[in-house]
Amino acid sequence: MALGGGPESLVSQTTASYGSVFTYCIPPAAAPEGGSGFFVLGAPSLDASAYVLTPMLRYQRVRTLYRVLLRAIAVDGQLLNVTPAAFAAGSVLDSRTAITRLPPTAYQALRGAFRSRMAMYREAPPKGTLDTCYDFTGAFFLMLPRIALVFDRGAVVELDRSGVLFHDCLAFAPNSDDRMAGILGNVQQQTMEVLYDVAGDAVGFRRGAC
Repeated sequence: MALGGGPESLVSQTTASYGSVFTYCIPPAAAPEGGSGFFVLGAPSLDASAYVLTPMLRYQRVRTLYRVLLRAIAVDGQLLNVTPAAFAAGSVLDSRTAITRLPPTAYQALRGAFRSRMAMYREAPPKGTLDTCYDFTGAFFLMLPRIALVFDRGAVVELDRSGVLFHDCLAFAPNSDDRMAGILGNVQQQTMEVLYDVAGDAVGFRRGAC
């Protein structure tokens, strides 16, 4: 189901009825039976104050993609020491891609902070592109660090626990170059209502929505 900004997408074809606004919520992969997400065309019933809002960016030539500007990343409330220039290319919102891709400079800083806070757990071999993995055998409760993404206009979005690990690995991977646009994947979007106000050039996030 195409949701991009191209003329053939569902969103573009229903603009007259729903005004180029849609929301969705992706439930956690480990949700109990009966847990579900949702997809809604049209303006949400909740007031805009219910969402953390940041500007929506668009490519002039590739109008199908929606982007946001990631400014910083915080781990347990502490901002990582990453130059803002590393995030200059922005991040594409993609509900089909699982793992979030970060500029290498930002990923290395996140990985270092995450590993230091997970030192009490046994490390495991990498799994594909995921290079920070753990063996949680015998661990009854995981003490995961809190990870928050800081977007333009001061929009701070703390990830749900389900958005931190993927198959017992840190659910982030690096791009090959800081100049490449990042990707905000569906694992990090889990449990959040994501609002796309295409007409108003805004993206919103509401935690704990599904």
